Amino acid sequence: MDDNEKFFRLTQILSEDGVKGLEFFCLDEYKGLRGLSSLLSRQPGEQLFRIPLKYLFTDYNIEQHPKLSEIWKKHPNLLAEFQQNSNSQNAIYPFILLFYYELLYPSTEFNRVWFSMFPRDLRGHSIAWSDQELKGCGNLCPIRRDTIQIQVWIKKTYKILKSIIEEFEDSIFGQQGVEQFTESMVEFLCMTCRNRGVLLPISSETDNSSKEQKQENDDTPEAKKLYHCFVPLGDFGNHKFGAKASLQLENANRRKHLNDEMVNMFVKSHPKLMEKKFFDYDAQSQCLVVRAQEQILSGGQICYEYTAAPNWELVQNFGFAVPFNPYDRVIVNVTFDDEDPKRLSKELQILNKLGVSSFIKRISEDANGEKFKYALAIALTLSDACPTVLLSANRIKLLSDAQLNQLSMQEIAFMDRMILKPKKRNANNERYSKEDVNKLKVLELNVLRSLQASLNVLYEGYKNETLIEQHECQHPEVNILYQSIRMILRKSIQILDEKVQDLTTDS
Repeated sequence: MDDNEKFFRLTQILSEDGVKGLEFFCLDEYKGLRGLSSLLSRQPGEQLFRIPLKYLFTDYNIEQHPKLSEIWKKHPNLLAEFQQNSNSQNAIYPFILLFYYELLYPSTEFNRVWFSMFPRDLRGHSIAWSDQELKGCGNLCPIRRDTIQIQVWIKKTYKILKSIIEEFEDSIFGQQGVEQFTESMVEFLCMTCRNRGVLLPISSETDNSSKEQKQENDDTPEAKKLYHCFVPLGDFGNHKFGAKASLQLENANRRKHLNDEMVNMFVKSHPKLMEKKFFDYDAQSQCLVVRAQEQILSGGQICYEYTAAPNWELVQNFGFAVPFNPYDRVIVNVTFDDEDPKRLSKELQILNKLGVSSFIKRISEDANGEKFKYALAIALTLSDACPTVLLSANRIKLLSDAQLNQLSMQEIAFMDRMILKPKKRNANNERYSKEDVNKLKVLELNVLRSLQASLNVLYEGYKNETLIEQHECQHPEVNILYQSIRMILRKSIQILDEKVQDLTTDS
């Protein structure tokens, strides 16, 4: 069977079990990629289909698995970590064992057909890149460090689980299971969990639960517990930035003046639906609900936003990159030392008023932990290559003690505007003198030139069109990542140059 025939068989099995509306969905090809298509037009937030819990592949109730429960009795630590924190790397080991066992011995025809459609080719993922390609993304891209961490995790997973597979060869996995559990198999298992897996709050509530009981259950740790899941049919949807129902609602509200009656009527009558995610588990009906995340025309592709992440994360987890990714960023740090505790306290107080205190980290400067500095991490993006907080933080560092006490938070944040278009009075209702404005202008020029120098140093690593020879680059995503960071740095420097020019030409 080809993929279209397999997809039809999956919908046939679900339809025979009472799932409705699946005849309006099929697989299609979009720009060379397999994608999920809707034969009917859809509005954002509209329900596409519901999948009963028994068809989700999940580690919910995994402790009661008829075969694998023997492993949990012998190795209780495997389940203990999963029960404590679903998000930890070790917590996914039971799910990987469950996935591998189901690949070997499918419990249903549905799983056998579904799992056969999972891509085995991992060449697009960064774990398959050469070290030269990883370095070719530049020293400001964390992809090489992150990829090494993923590779270490895969090797660790192989080492830990291989001994378990061998231990339970006779009773669970068989000779075939031991022989097929290779490093390449573990790569497939781990990366499939990373790119197809979702965490969902599955619970055992029934239709007969009262509202009071439901509210009480929602507050229990069990109700908040997240479980690893693969979602049938919905997992064939492709990624698209901005394909989120909540964002579509916001955009629809903005365009009401266009008199789009159909969209506005739907938004008005379904305000809560619009906030729902692509995958949403309904505990009362014991079903997973899949909803459209944007307007879909008849025969159009069903997309959703996998994650609001930079390209290096997309390549690591999904094997693709998006040109002009709005979430690509360059992280720069502004540090504040504690040589003068009184001044440091004032600096941190102003940063707190600017609303960035949660992004400040306390870092030890010596082995004894007696000397510290505070670092504020700031992201430069293509849409905001020179954020206000970057200028504000550097102004705070360069202001004199008197200026730090005299200027308000708004004056520090918008000093450049105050210089170019000075207000008549300051925060203390006192008139600004020309001398005061000139002092601030000198300070602002120092801030801008200091930032120019720092960013020029960073740009030195990105001044060439590419860092890798064409014959060494097997993945075009390498240059997508490199050029993205290069564009952000160039735009940041250009903005700073313009600001300096504005101040120096201002009379």
